[in-house]
Amino acid sequence: MPSGTQTFQPHGGSKPQPRPYSQRVVAAPRADFLDETIAIWQPRAKRTLTREDAREIIENVTGFFAVLREWDRAERKARASQSEDGAA
Repeated sequence: MPSGTQTFQPHGGSKPQPRPYSQRVVAAPRADFLDETIAIWQPRAKRTLTREDAREIIENVTGFFAVLREWDRAERKARASQSEDGAA
């Protein structure tokens, strides 16, 4: 698992699982990353973006990809389970 990935031990589980996105603690983005985010998104915005707006954009985009990753893992797990059931 990549460094910085938060894990938790599920009740009765034997191996650590990635924490659901909603339970993760995210460090504050660096000022240069906020400024870069503003530079990317400002042309698409109707108003002047603030660093707080940039922080929210980063959080939302990160959350979106975290949900996609969780769905992918669940789908792969379901396919693997179906394969095992079909092989038995």
